[in-house]
Amino acid sequence: MDLSWLEASASPLFQGMCTTLLVFFGSIIIATVIGVLVGALRLSRSSIVRGIAWVYVEFFRGVSVIVLIFWAFFVLPLLGIHLSTLVTSWLVIGLNQSAFIAEIVRGGIQAVPRGQIEASIAINLSPLTRLRNIVFPQALPIMLPPYANQLVNTLKETAVVSLIGLADLTFSANELRTHIGHSLEMFLSIGIIYLLLAYLLTQLTKWLETKTRVEPLRGSSANKNRRLSKSLTEGLSS
Repeated sequence: MDLSWLEASASPLFQGMCTTLLVFFGSIIIATVIGVLVGALRLSRSSIVRGIAWVYVEFFRGVSVIVLIFWAFFVLPLLGIHLSTLVTSWLVIGLNQSAFIAEIVRGGIQAVPRGQIEASIAINLSPLTRLRNIVFPQALPIMLPPYANQLVNTLKETAVVSLIGLADLTFSANELRTHIGHSLEMFLSIGIIYLLLAYLLTQLTKWLETKTRVEPLRGSSANKNRRLSKSLTEGLSS
């Protein structure tokens, strides 16, 4: 069996994988920060703020990421805005994925029982304290499974950066195919690498789910609210 292709492609594919991970981590940080912010704005009491957040989500969720990256890479320079391929990749993928994460955040917050929020209002907790101590700890376990899907989607979406010449995993494999052939082996190899990376991300989020799991309170809703109010009062006085 001729394995000369493996020796020739190992280093370029490893460098491509490092670039893919660099694009992924930069993009997911941007997507998470903006997604949490926009998700919170989607629940604002102001109809104007909710409307702006809705337009943002619908725009970046509805427009193809390939169109966005071509627009950012080829059109923005015509307007005097010059970004590197790496920064362009971070911004485009980050903004695109933030729209989906915003909906995950909105859904997670809305899934928190209304009675517990009312109980925290009854003991005069500030909105920030309610969000930090009551809403977010309960919404986080709900948001993690769909967030894990977005992590995997973001990883797979990084392949679009090959279209603007950034030497990620897909770009490297295609370049190697052009120069040394072995198309089957090249694309099978990067398929396995993407699969392994996605598996690691899934295991990481499963571990986070076990760490953030909230055990349900037993008893009626009224009893739950009374126990929550008592625990909150004790926590604040301690």
